Amino acid sequence: MIELDDIDRQLLAEMQRDSSRTADQLAEAIGRSPSVIARRLRGLKANGAIQREVAVLSPQVSGNQISTLVRVYLERHETSQAKALREELVASPQVQWVLDTAGELDMVLLVVTRDFEAFDEFADSILEGSPAVRRFESHIVKKRHKATLALPL
Repeated sequence: MIELDDIDRQLLAEMQRDSSRTADQLAEAIGRSPSVIARRLRGLKANGAIQREVAVLSPQVSGNQISTLVRVYLERHETSQAKALREELVASPQVQWVLDTAGELDMVLLVVTRDFEAFDEFADSILEGSPAVRRFESHIVKKRHKATLALPL
């Protein structure tokens, strides 16, 4: 675990809200000098606390798309086929989440496609085409009320 003090936590919380802000803007929000903020940011990037910075796009950029939660039940967890399936899912641009879970089901996916037909193509080629998959269930997302990658600090 990466050791963080109160200033690091405040800085990371601000960065999770909007990482495009300058050191001056972050310093004003936290009540520290810009040089302290710049030095802290370099340290947080160097120690891996900040893995990368990305742009969060508006859903309007890509037009009408559907999000689908997929519950995946595997034949067996630790096989070369299950490993190959995970690798294919991770490499797929339609897949936003690949989560191994404990309990009745084995994996949960969040898949985003342009329409139902594109989801069917994805499901047919990757899920139904995999010998690792015993079965899967699809749940269309009707509305997103919250979507974030921000971690509670």
